[in-house]
This record gives sequence, structure tokens and C-alpha cells, in this order.
Amino acid sequence: MALNGKYVSLKSIISELYGDVGFQEDVNYEDMIRWAVDALNLIGHPLQYKRVVTGFGAIPNLDIKDYKAPLPKNIHKIEQIAVNGQAARYSSNTFHHMLGGECCPVSGDSFVSNGPVSEGFYIDGFGNEFASGFFNTISSGGVTYDVNDNCLTLSVKEGKVCIAYLEFPFDGEGFPMIPEDVSYVEAVKKYITMKYDYLGWRKQPAGRGKRELYKDSQQEWAWYVGQAGATAKMPSTDQMESLKNSLVRTFKSFNQHQGFFKGLGEQQRRRIK
Repeated sequence: MALNGKYVSLKSIISELYGDVGFQEDVNYEDMIRWAVDALNLIGHPLQYKRVVTGFGAIPNLDIKDYKAPLPKNIHKIEQIAVNGQAARYSSNTFHHMLGGECCPVSGDSFVSNGPVSEGFYIDGFGNEFASGFFNTISSGGVTYDVNDNCLTLSVKEGKVCIAYLEFPFDGEGFPMIPEDVSYVEAVKKYITMKYDYLGWRKQPAGRGKRELYKDSQQEWAWYVGQAGATAKMPSTDQMESLKNSLVRTFKSFNQHQGFFKGLGEQQRRRIK
């Protein structure tokens, strides 16, 4: 079964844990929140995260200033980036993050320019291609970007960045939201229990019972993390249909990225004249 897109707060899971495990002392909520986030990241399936798009609803697009744009604070993983409506690709240039001339000033023999820097497009000695205006000129390779130090570096000086990304969901009280699936809920419980039992064993390292209890918790976590991952990976009927359509094609399209993969899951139809 696939994930259903619903979530349950860790707060309710913690309440169940006190009954299931029988904690003999209060456990720090901050520790349990951190452990739950660690457990989910160890499972790591994209469908467990919240999908967010800048420029949609109350979330504004990012402004490019001097080739730079700050990343959203809660970002977990970038899915795709568009700059002024055009799909951008990740740069393969090792020196792409130097766009803007922080290392080498925009002058001298290291630059090859097809016009004044203030009016269009030029290339530096490292192969970086610059568009100095608001999309005045774009290189033949399209818009490129790099990620470094909580910041995007792009091959255009100005513009708007729209990012489709994955975000960790939290409730209004700051508790992580767990996919509403028994395998996920149990995996998070088992990981928190394992970390709790580990602390108990470390406090009494000579105690054989504490060590055996920790080993049992490790085995339970190992089983449930695999179960949760398998649940997330199992596609629904509709997901399998889109996957089938993307594979069963009489001719291949190699430019789906430019169209944000919109038609990749559609059934291919060829007209016979």
C-alpha cells in the first residue's frame, strides 16, 4: 500500500509510547522530537515529506540579486527549479558558485565578452556564462544553478526563482508530523524506544539486562524501518499507470525536464496519416 498523504502529530504518538513502553521517568520532549526526525530521515522516502512550491499561496518566489538567492529555511530537498518560468538545470561547472565575480573581478584578460558587461552576456575564464540583465541574453545551455552555503547561485543576475521542494511537516506546536501509516508510526516508536533503552544501558553499562533490552530494541527498529520503507515504495494503482506510461513508449522524448515532466506519465499516442 502507498502512503495516503495524511499525517499524525508526534505528540499523540508520545502519549501512546508512555502506555506501550512504560517509561519510569519523564523523557525530554526535545530529545524525542529529535529522535523522531532522525527516524524519518533514516527512512527517507520523498512521499513522507510535504511538497512546497514558492510563489504559490502565501509563499513568495525568491528574488535573484547579483546572481544569488537565499534558500527557504525549512527546505529538505530541491525537486526542481524554474527561473522566470524557464526550467533551470544544476550546473556541471566546478566554479559555478563563483558567479558574480567574488573571486575574479569582472574585468581583465580572464573574461571573454560578446558585448559590454552591463548590456548582455559574457563568459569568464572558468567557463561561467553570465546574463547580466533581467534575462537579456541566455546561454545556449539554459539557466544553471548551484547550491552552496544556504544559497542558490544562478547564471542570471536578476529575476525570480520558483522552487519545488520537500519540507519536513510540523504541527502548530512544533511537533513533527508522521505519515498516518501503522508501519511509520511503529518505526518512530521503535526508534525512540531504542534511543531511550540506549541511554538506560549507558547509565548502567555493566547491567546485562539493560544491554539485552537495548539489543532487542535495535532488532525491532531494524524490522520496522524496513517495513516503513517498503510501504512508502509500494506505488498505488494510479502511480503504477503513470510509471507504465513513462516506460512504454514507441519513441523517447529527452526534453521532459524543460516541461517540468508534465507529460511524462501520459499515455503516448501517435497519429497515423
